[in-house]
Parts: sequence; C-alpha cells; structure tokens
Amino acid sequence: MGIFKVKINKDIESKIKDLNAKAFIAVPHTSGLPIGENTLCQLYYSDDKIVIDASGTTFNLMIEKIKSMEIKTDVEIHSQYVSSSGGAIAGAMVFGAIGALIGGRSKEKKSREIKQYLIIMYADNDVEVKYLGFDITYTPKAKDFTLLFNKNLKQETIIEL
Repeated sequence: MGIFKVKINKDIESKIKDLNAKAFIAVPHTSGLPIGENTLCQLYYSDDKIVIDASGTTFNLMIEKIKSMEIKTDVEIHSQYVSSSGGAIAGAMVFGAIGALIGGRSKEKKSREIKQYLIIMYADNDVEVKYLGFDITYTPKAKDFTLLFNKNLKQETIIEL
C-alpha cells in the first residue's frame, strides 16, 4: 500500500510557484467575501499575503492586516425518530397486535455532525475589523495556514534588547 497524493491542476501548480506559496488549499467560502456561499476558493499562503481565487475573482489579503487566524469547530446534533417495521412484525408474530405496537414503537436516533471552519480576522484600512470564513471540514491541510501564521507572528513579536 502506498500513500495517496492529490494531483494538482497545472495552472494551480504554476501559480503556487509564481507566488512562492508555502501552503495551498481549495475550500468552500462561507462568509466575508462578496461571492456566493459555498463557492470553491483556492487559497495560497505566501510570505507577505494570502491570495484567494474564487470564480475568476482574485482577492489579496496582506499578512500585516491579519489580526488572527483560527480553526473553529461547530457541532450539530440531529435527532430523528424512526419506527422499526421489523420489530413490529416480530412482535405481531409472537404477541399479536399488542406485540406489534410495542415492537414497532418509534425510537430516537441521534447523529452528530462536526464542521470545522478557518476564520481569518483582519483590519480593513486599520479601522474596521472584518472576518473571512471557509469550510475546512474535509481539508486537514488548512492547519498549515494557522501554523504558518502563528509561526510568523511569533517571529515578529521577538524583541531584542
């Protein structure tokens, strides 16, 4: 068995080289940009900026404007009631009509859905704070963005006396 490597489009590969991008992800947009929700965006992390390509539109977000970059988790629990037709048939065969009622009663079934979001907080013209949100539930490489940003942030806050 081998390790699977995702093939990247030639255009994306050349853009990664042109921007000297340290990280790349393709994720759906959730909020913050003047584009539709769930529009697939390509994010490139360079030394000085994050470039976001979305449906033919390019956005440049300078690193010095970014105040924080975090991964947040949203957990949703869904409940649904299901009845057991198999239980109703078995109950009817063994105990008759009352057995069918008891065996076929509805039961609560819970499912849990965990979603992860990359949240980028930035200052627009050093006045207004804005947010960008991207759904990274199925993109583990998005953690590279936060690691690079936090590493860069730590290097900038070192003060030599």
